Amino acid sequence: MIGLLSTNSGSTPIEALKIVVPFGIGLASAALLAVKMTSRSHDKSIPNVPIREGDKTHDKELNTNYTELLLRCEEEYGPVFNLKALNHTITVISDPMVREVFMNQSFSSVDATETLTGIRSFGLSMIKSHKDDLEGRLVHGLVRDIITPSLPVFMPRIVEQLERVIDDQLGYCEGKVVEKPTKIVQDMVAHAMANVFMGPEVAKHQTVIDTFAHVMYDFAEVLRRSNREKSWHAWSNKTKYTMFNPLHKHVKVLVDAAGPVIEERRRQETEAYENGVKWERSLDVMQRMLDNSEKYGFVDLEDICGHLMVLVLASIHTTTDTSTSLMYYLACFPQYHEPLFQECQKVLGQIEAE
Repeated sequence: MIGLLSTNSGSTPIEALKIVVPFGIGLASAALLAVKMTSRSHDKSIPNVPIREGDKTHDKELNTNYTELLLRCEEEYGPVFNLKALNHTITVISDPMVREVFMNQSFSSVDATETLTGIRSFGLSMIKSHKDDLEGRLVHGLVRDIITPSLPVFMPRIVEQLERVIDDQLGYCEGKVVEKPTKIVQDMVAHAMANVFMGPEVAKHQTVIDTFAHVMYDFAEVLRRSNREKSWHAWSNKTKYTMFNPLHKHVKVLVDAAGPVIEERRRQETEAYENGVKWERSLDVMQRMLDNSEKYGFVDLEDICGHLMVLVLASIHTTTDTSTSLMYYLACFPQYHEPLFQECQKVLGQIEAE
């Protein structure tokens, strides 16, 4: 959605959104998707966009106004075309072909991102097991087996954390101008996810909240455009981030905070067993991973926290970005507040009933 906002709009985000929304719905943003076609990488049927006179690549045009370039190219060359950028030939896919990227085995955004950034070594250096899981099957399994089935249980806790952060940062007010809503949304998401992923005992540590809220800033370093514009950058990243991954400090924060909590949980479990009473297991992702360590093949707590950090990277930014955009939409279209609220109430009611 934001990709369709002209850099020359010069108006407030809300006014700009009112203008751009109709185009966004119909065009699906003509997103720049760095994809590698594993079986048809030299398909001559895909048009190559000519490079502007005086330039050697499309990098300058993309840096100046990528929205204008992509929309113009889509209009002239269709929904699939090639650009020379980031030291590669990049295939751009736009609506109505975007779905094909995710459904067709000939495309791999994972391989493409690795080619551009050398990011795989960045992620692998945080974990001890499953280093050969290049397709991310374990992460998908954790989401499918642990997170998704537990959403009805997690939802009330998530809502509680969201409301608490709003009350702390905004308080009760009839109306208030928020200059940087992303910061508030980021804190809301960090508190909610820390509570669900690590449990309330671990999430009470401010260092843990800070890790959940700020880990994306360190992660963004490896994805910076300047890290992709030279051919040697991907190789350099593979070498550098294997040994000096800035996320190692965040994994250590989780380990240090979780260790004493896990020891106390085990003590309570042992005590309950000796007294012949049932111990109520903590309802968080970390505990589920601990309970199923043998099934998933985790090595130790550090390995579990490393995989939790991978889950954090996969969810924090997307949730924060989407939620911030949602706030702008709600400000744009107040007529939808009540219908959406009623729909939420209906869904939450169904979850509660289940």
